[in-house]
Amino acid sequence: MYYIAKVKFETVNDQNGKLQTIKEEYLVEAENVVDVAVKLNEKFGEGMSDFSVSAVVESKIMGIVN
Repeated sequence: MYYIAKVKFETVNDQNGKLQTIKEEYLVEAENVVDVAVKLNEKFGEGMSDFSVSAVVESKIMGIVN
């Protein structure tokens, strides 16, 4: 199954030094929502900026054709 995960990152703006929030969406292949959280923590947990998952929804995408 595929899930769309909305992730928020907090980072410092290089130009003005203020904290800003960046929102991004990721397509995650996983068995369930818990697996999505595990995969996101593996990918972003060791990063330099804090992140949080604001939403996870099941995607209507049936598969990827290569």
